[in-house]
Amino acid sequence: METIKNIQKVGIWFFAILGGTYILTGLMILSDFYKTQTTIIHQTIQIPFIISALIYGISQLVEGFTEPGQLNKKVLIPAGATLGTFIILIIVFEIIFPDLTP
Repeated sequence: METIKNIQKVGIWFFAILGGTYILTGLMILSDFYKTQTTIIHQTIQIPFIISALIYGISQLVEGFTEPGQLNKKVLIPAGATLGTFIILIIVFEIIFPDLTP
């Protein structure tokens, strides 16, 4: 159970930092401030931001459904399968439908 709490602690930091960077680069693109560099950063940071959100959310869900001191595999296996499915779908959609904005 300590592993899930550590994943939550790291996941919330990644989520906050990547989310703040994503919002900041979006605002910089709108104001034409270093447009090419921020566009590259904005497009690159989408997948890690989504993955960090999923990792934090699923670790929060697993902790909520397990009793203290125990790790319930009935919750952990579907949560891991969900995370893996979302990661694969994100990668596939990024390859099939790339963002073509300049």
